[in-house]
Amino acid sequence: MRSITGEQVAAFRMERHHLVNSAGSTLASVCRDVGGIQAQVMSAAELSLWTRRRSTSREDVQAALWRHRDLVKTTSMRMTLHLLPARDFQMYIAAMKASSMASVRRTLKRIGAGPKHVDTMIEVVMDALADGPRTQQELLTLAKVKASRGMRVWLKYAWSAMRPAIVEGLICYGPPRGAQATFVRVTSGCRHRRPRTRTMGASSWRSAF
Repeated sequence: MRSITGEQVAAFRMERHHLVNSAGSTLASVCRDVGGIQAQVMSAAELSLWTRRRSTSREDVQAALWRHRDLVKTTSMRMTLHLLPARDFQMYIAAMKASSMASVRRTLKRIGAGPKHVDTMIEVVMDALADGPRTQQELLTLAKVKASRGMRVWLKYAWSAMRPAIVEGLICYGPPRGAQATFVRVTSGCRHRRPRTRTMGASSWRSAF
């Protein structure tokens, strides 16, 4: 059996993380090779990308996210924000959906909401985003119009209210509006198809980049 030295392992990791030679690297290839760039603080994500690809500017990152859509900003590993390559988006969603939705169910159980509230919330969010990006507060305001008693309790937890659609891979972050984040539908050619199946107590909406 061939032995591998610690130096070889370190060299592999340095190269894989684009810290040795970034020639030919793209923002998408960097995000793919490192398994996502954490973006809880966007400036930190930009710095992380610049460290691995020194020609990168803030405008390049914004263009990759909002114009070319080579990258996706969404909740991912450890339920924190990451930049992911759009090509691999559905793979990440599929890999993490079971554990992430289990976390959502635990939150719902504590506040007395259930699967029907998830279905309603997802439908409200998707309908609200039909005309383009909306902020979280805008989505919550629209959701309250159709809110049942159980949903009104849930809506006190603003982030949890958005989470099912994110976990299902139906929405992701859109271009910021000043200091506020926005959400957008995950679409294919600006087309969106209605749900055909149900899974894990929530509507499964079929759409992809």
